[in-house]
Amino acid sequence: MVSIIDLLTRHSSDINAFYTALFDALKDGKLTEAEIADLEKKREELRISEKALQAMRMQAYMFAFAKATEDQEVTDDELDEMEQVQDYLGLTDADVSRTKKELFRMRILSEIKKGNLPVVQTDDVVLDPTETAHWSASVMLETEEEKKSRKQKGTLIITNKRIVCKGDEMSVAVPLSSIIDVDYAIDGMTVHLNRRKPLNIQYQEKGDHNVVASILASAIDLRKR
Repeated sequence: MVSIIDLLTRHSSDINAFYTALFDALKDGKLTEAEIADLEKKREELRISEKALQAMRMQAYMFAFAKATEDQEVTDDELDEMEQVQDYLGLTDADVSRTKKELFRMRILSEIKKGNLPVVQTDDVVLDPTETAHWSASVMLETEEEKKSRKQKGTLIITNKRIVCKGDEMSVAVPLSSIIDVDYAIDGMTVHLNRRKPLNIQYQEKGDHNVVASILASAIDLRKR
């Protein structure tokens, strides 16, 4: 007669065996169709329940994410591969929303390194026929009125010709050619201008600093050429 302890030990051993097989398949940050088929066959053989799979799915996804991004480069193929991992593990977009945003940012940064700036649609500013919007982000704008500083919510738009800071009560458009220097920080940036007071901009969303800094620096550099 098999004891309860023997059953629990055997069940734990089976889960560990599948756990090992899953993470071994994910060591390159993706799951091929053949690997998925093998995993499903193994899961059936070991009688791993959907509940047991759910218990390890987030850890498995983050493991795949770490492997896919360890070279700090993200390709379109890797985005598709992470989607396939997500689908197999049964994770919703809400479950991995932060990670997907980071993948998207890293994909943009990978393209910027190649000299390819993103192109975005924006309704916040009217562009001239030769102007292209490269990024739009929600920010806090610091303004000075009667020697008092205050902040207001706004939108930062970076184009191939200028940056536009459009707030609830004010809008500022600055040609890239008038930017002397930019102090970049994790939470925002200070744009130093020729014959004007600096623009102090604070990001509303964490993680924007890398993308904004890379796009603005590249746009300024391309404008100088």
